Amino acid sequence: MRPFHFMIAFWGERYRNYFVNLFLPSLFAPNNLPLLRVEDGHQYLIATTVRDWQAIEQLPILDRLRRHVQPILIQIEDVETAATGGNSDDDRYSSTIRRQELCFRTLLDQAYNRNAYGSLLSPDVIVSNGMVSSLLKSAQAGYQLVLCPALRHSEEPVMAALADLGLLRLDERYSLTAKDISVPPRIAAALGARHLHPELWQFEDGCAHRHSVPPFRIWRVAGGRGMIVHTFFGVPMLIDFSVVPENHTDCLARDTLENVYVTSNFAGCDRIHITTNADDFVLLSVTPTGGLKAPFTEIAHDSLLRRYEGLASLRRALQSYAAGGTDRVRSSLFHKPIRWNAVDLDEVWRARERAIQRDLRLAVGDFDRTSRPGFTWQWFLFDLPAPILMTSRYLRGLAGRMTLVLRGDPEALRWFVTRLRYRLRQLFGKS
Repeated sequence: MRPFHFMIAFWGERYRNYFVNLFLPSLFAPNNLPLLRVEDGHQYLIATTVRDWQAIEQLPILDRLRRHVQPILIQIEDVETAATGGNSDDDRYSSTIRRQELCFRTLLDQAYNRNAYGSLLSPDVIVSNGMVSSLLKSAQAGYQLVLCPALRHSEEPVMAALADLGLLRLDERYSLTAKDISVPPRIAAALGARHLHPELWQFEDGCAHRHSVPPFRIWRVAGGRGMIVHTFFGVPMLIDFSVVPENHTDCLARDTLENVYVTSNFAGCDRIHITTNADDFVLLSVTPTGGLKAPFTEIAHDSLLRRYEGLASLRRALQSYAAGGTDRVRSSLFHKPIRWNAVDLDEVWRARERAIQRDLRLAVGDFDRTSRPGFTWQWFLFDLPAPILMTSRYLRGLAGRMTLVLRGDPEALRWFVTRLRYRLRQLFGKS
């Protein structure tokens, strides 16, 4: 068996604790890392600071990790010594993203071995039982890339629900006990559908203030059966390094990993697997809400205009994220229904999928996967009036938000103050 080179990057106490008390315990579920032996050459490349490494290297959870993979430190500089680029929230966020992308590039360069598979993940993720088993099957089937869509979920209710189900103890330090957290895939899917992070509600199909160019769209399936996602992006869970060139990370000099890595290195690949069913495995990426309530998420009254706007936004998304279908990898990913199913796929589920497929044919049916369409009826219906419709939608949305501001809605006021500060900085420069 060819070895796996797992990769992860983190720094600071918060994400260090995610890694040793949540992520690693979920990797020790029976059908995950216990299927591997360190003697077969498996590695875990950990990009972190010396300070963070020293805080974890002697923990019992790392001793257990060494039975299955060899942990290897990829040293990065402390936050205090790294360039921050400014003091505002926007500057700090941008600096964090740049640092993260540098870590990704370093990890991919270090992990590159034409006789190995790569797998890149984040520390604030709960991996369902069966992930490694699924990756092994994909590798044996000859797949050269495995993508798994990952959404963000509200940490507090997800953790509480797992505790209620007896799947973890909130008062246990798994870094010291080295016990596993084994979450069945369908339970992970049910919790993921039930506890989407509030900031993602704007991507749901029924939201009154849907994102105008969504990187993904979410549809609920009745009766708590789960949700269906169509997306342009996925986490590279398995990378066959034997089919990518040695300079595979050069593309990261011009854009972020999610934007260019897969497209640059797998455009001609026909052995790509996308996890389209929860029974493969599920990633729960948890983020605290801190009491956050997503603004402007009321369900819209169904109308012909709303339906038209929803179809138009799907078309704009394909044009934006998949170059109108010419980006074959992203277009293929977008057309596949990602099923976060908590139950067997029954007729209710299949009917929902058929309705979604009809919408996709209406919105983007004139796009094939190799070329841009000409002046089709969809072009006249959606593209020709697009500038006027987008302006109208923006003005209506702005009017609705300002109405809430005048009424004293706290979330609307927070949005207004944030946007005002941003515009003032643009106008007068950073102080």
